[in-house]
Amino acid sequence: MPQVQTNTTKIIESIGTYHKRNERPDDMARQRFVRDIDKLPTEFERLHARGVLEAVCGNGDVAFQIFETALAYPEGYRACHNYWVALKNLASASEATKKGYEIAELSSLFSIWNELLIRSAIMLDVENLKRCHEVLRKAKKFDDDLIAEQALDEVNTMEQFLNNSTLTAEQLSQIGEVAFDFLTEKEIEIRGNHIAHKKQRDHLSVEYIISADSLGADELFDLNFEFAGRLVERELDKLPVVAQFQRREIEVTESEELADAG
Repeated sequence: MPQVQTNTTKIIESIGTYHKRNERPDDMARQRFVRDIDKLPTEFERLHARGVLEAVCGNGDVAFQIFETALAYPEGYRACHNYWVALKNLASASEATKKGYEIAELSSLFSIWNELLIRSAIMLDVENLKRCHEVLRKAKKFDDDLIAEQALDEVNTMEQFLNNSTLTAEQLSQIGEVAFDFLTEKEIEIRGNHIAHKKQRDHLSVEYIISADSLGADELFDLNFEFAGRLVERELDKLPVVAQFQRREIEVTESEELADAG
């Protein structure tokens, strides 16, 4: 039924204009969207469009529950991109990433796998970093071959350190989660990290890269100090890992758009 697809696409595109402008629909606009969505003839289309609406309105928990229901339908893969966008905007960085693996498997969207490759490295998640790399390697779908090569190098570095240390993979990933969520909470751009281990040192060195335009040297000191406090709160400060933030120039990218219903 082509007309159904067109109607659903138009509704999602209309809702998406608010997302592009970083705005939320007012009560009148929201009610208009609800009425239009209720007229869609299939339950999946109604769920997909309603999930997008709730996400753009900032109702994360409601949107996530609706998207979860939509994923259970045979055509659920069609809602994966918008669910992923909603998670990145409304969930914590670590929670969005963990759910992202399931969404990537269902959707087979290599764009999501490429994002998860970077996020897994940021979260110091060895197993999922290897998993993302393997999926993209087999499909020959790396967005950036250099990033793929660096990811593999970081896997090797982390695994070698873990094999010769009392540190566990779970503890290492907990540090990465704290760092990722901390920077996201502060609304500071993070584009990657650098992981190294010098043979004469008994710790793993992790440098998180943030935009040089985001903050000055004094602010960077305060940020690292507060981050150290977060690690203390989680009892992660005694582990053989030295994690800190470093300022570097990064490219500015445009915000991601919501996809249509297709």
